[in-house]
Amino acid sequence: DGIYVLNKKELEELKLSDADKTKFIKPFFKNSDIKKYFSKEKNDLSLIYLKDEGKPIILPNGLKEHFEKYKDIIVGLKDNFLKNEIAASVVKKWYANGNYFVLFTPKKESYFSGEKIVAPYRSKSNDFAYNDKNFYASKDVVFILPNNKTVNLKSLVCILNSKLVYKWLYFKGKRKGQTLELYANPLTSIPIKNSNNLNVFENLYQQIIELKTKKQDTTDLEQQIDNLV
Repeated sequence: DGIYVLNKKELEELKLSDADKTKFIKPFFKNSDIKKYFSKEKNDLSLIYLKDEGKPIILPNGLKEHFEKYKDIIVGLKDNFLKNEIAASVVKKWYANGNYFVLFTPKKESYFSGEKIVAPYRSKSNDFAYNDKNFYASKDVVFILPNNKTVNLKSLVCILNSKLVYKWLYFKGKRKGQTLELYANPLTSIPIKNSNNLNVFENLYQQIIELKTKKQDTTDLEQQIDNLV
């Protein structure tokens, strides 16, 4: 059964109002939902996203009953952190506020909701997708966020999906057998050439997405990108 990640049936059983769903429930995706250039926009899974706010969180009855059912499991896992002095000070505050159910150090919502590039943490190929929708995921998904307005993520995703970058990741990055491992390093070490002509990639990205939406072949466009890179 799902505790934090729920399927449609499990979510319906909580009998939450639309307002409560907006507040507590987020769309959840798996790394298999990420393909080259695009990721799924709709999914059958949902995430109960609860972050500590330093005060008691008032849950709707459906969620309260849901967590009570799994309280022993949730508290048992969090009790493991009581052995660490720093972590224990945090967990004890959660317990004092009755917030035993909050997620343990979740990423900020800005990771999931804004403009970003997502990729499987481990993959046989370099599959990077541009995404600007709500895309909540676990630690098996890499999130690349823009650190300044001069970075065009649609252009960057084309470069990251190129054959040359695959070769770089394969020989210069980290891998397990034939599987690429996309840690922060090597990702942050990929050499990207600064150029005033990167907008050509954005145009190619738009064409690729249009064709993929229609389930048409994009081989020629991807070959153009490889040549440009």
